[in-house]
Amino acid sequence: MGCRYIVIYTLLPMNSHRPIITLTLFILLSISYTTFAQDISEDSITTPFRKGRWLTGLSGSISSNSTKIDTASQRAFSNQYSFDFSTGKFFKDQWLLGGIFKMQRDNSRQYVDLESETLLIAPLLRYYLSNNTQGSIFFSIAPGYARFREKTVVLVGGLPSQEILKGGGFGLFAQFGYSYVLHDRIIFDLGLGLNSAWVNAEREIEPGSSGNKVNIHTGTLLFTFGFNVILDEFFF
Repeated sequence: MGCRYIVIYTLLPMNSHRPIITLTLFILLSISYTTFAQDISEDSITTPFRKGRWLTGLSGSISSNSTKIDTASQRAFSNQYSFDFSTGKFFKDQWLLGGIFKMQRDNSRQYVDLESETLLIAPLLRYYLSNNTQGSIFFSIAPGYARFREKTVVLVGGLPSQEILKGGGFGLFAQFGYSYVLHDRIIFDLGLGLNSAWVNAEREIEPGSSGNKVNIHTGTLLFTFGFNVILDEFFF
């Protein structure tokens, strides 16, 4: 629009009204430029981590290890996996508040068979450092209730002896990572997390059924990955 006014101006003849015409065209050009700039600002994409939106997703980790020792007749192995479901709302740009359910399971066999499982239910607070439309580094923390269970089986005199530890206490999941945004709606996360629990567990031993209380602290460093969906409104 501004260029069109300039062309009309150059075709006008020289006369005494030219200063008035010049001023009028300048005002119209200014108005046209301001309107154009406002349209660009309104149409531009703002940060996907903006106030009022909901974020829901799944993430997890998996690892496996196997070892064969020449002097041993058995092969040692260990498997570990975890997954978590989280949801929350941005109460402020780049600040997310919600909740998380996390499960971690470990299996290993060397000289004993060991199975352990940790569950965590906690509120979740996450902060995205950047408002860039392509993605951002984030930090999150989730302190809450943890449930722990561990089962150990060992052969004693050819007979299996079983020990079970189970109890509840305080759990904490802290995470650092990067969120890559696809089309303002889909987010792919990569991160490094620390899953810890402090529980007061009851020990059961079979055969014999003797037991006592023990305090247990667990800590696992995890490489996590997952997908999240951002919605302007919740599902219902």
